[in-house]
Amino acid sequence: MKILTEAKQIREALEEVEPSQIAVAYVGADWDDYISVDDLEEIIVSPTIGSNPRAIESIMNIKGHENVYFLNELHSKIYIGSNSALVGSCNLTYNALSGNRLLEVAILLENNSSVSQLLGTFNDYKESAEIQYPDFESKIAQLKVLKEKWDDSVQNRLVTDSTRIPELSEYCSNLDKIHIVWYDIVTNLKHDEITISKALPDRQGKTIDEYFNNDDFAFLEEDAIEPGDWILCWLSTNSGKPRANGNISWVHVDHVIPRGYVDPTDGCFTKLAAQSSILEPPNPPFNLRNPATKQIIRDALIQPQFYKLRQPRDHWPLAPADEVTPEFIKYIKERAIAIG
Repeated sequence: MKILTEAKQIREALEEVEPSQIAVAYVGADWDDYISVDDLEEIIVSPTIGSNPRAIESIMNIKGHENVYFLNELHSKIYIGSNSALVGSCNLTYNALSGNRLLEVAILLENNSSVSQLLGTFNDYKESAEIQYPDFESKIAQLKVLKEKWDDSVQNRLVTDSTRIPELSEYCSNLDKIHIVWYDIVTNLKHDEITISKALPDRQGKTIDEYFNNDDFAFLEEDAIEPGDWILCWLSTNSGKPRANGNISWVHVDHVIPRGYVDPTDGCFTKLAAQSSILEPPNPPFNLRNPATKQIIRDALIQPQFYKLRQPRDHWPLAPADEVTPEFIKYIKERAIAIG
């Protein structure tokens, strides 16, 4: 038995253990910096605030959801290999293992009976986890709940979302609700200042325009858009096609305000969905910095199978667009992979 009190010692011990079974309360965005993905066979985590939901989903994508178990009450930190094990205070996170944040302690066990006993404990945890979250659907539902809490914590600067933003070709997530939405430069819409002021009494001294910073969109009142959703917005021509080199960007929906707009034309587009300029947005679903990615999106928008993303413009409902959005995301991802 060895007692380890320095992060470097703990990291070296993890390399020595080569853990195949892990039970830790929390996992962070950089979980694979500290263990071998190839060695890992099964992991039990607590899908509660403290764990990065995208990190958990990443492990599920790599190792298979059937090898990732959820146990709400889990607070243990156990790393089990074939001949040794590590037990201590350290989660599978940068905070715990980098040596730059928290003070941790761990015990390296190299006795076969101790390793066997820990494996029995691991299996007991696994049985409980299989009862709490028996299938993929229950796990994804809980991850979506965790993501809402995580995003709130990011916005209020309680945690830092250090997850790397994937490129379009890498994107694979069940956690995001994405809407593909056009916009144009000229609009007759005006904010209903009384309604917005009632909904947002504390704007930290900012005017409505300053608070939204042009990151606000008008929808039909019946459109199903909610706080926490993402809008992938693209600049449209009058004919409904994307403008050449027109802007394509992400907007995180922080607020949805019914009757937040006054529409002087037909009174249709009155529901406001907007990103706040004073809240920290979480990382977007995938990276838009590459000009090639934006061109892939523009080219896809003119394909006939995606006409619901473009028309009709005079009374454009979100629901038909949402119907084709999953296929649109799949299409542009395949194009990104093909182009390389």
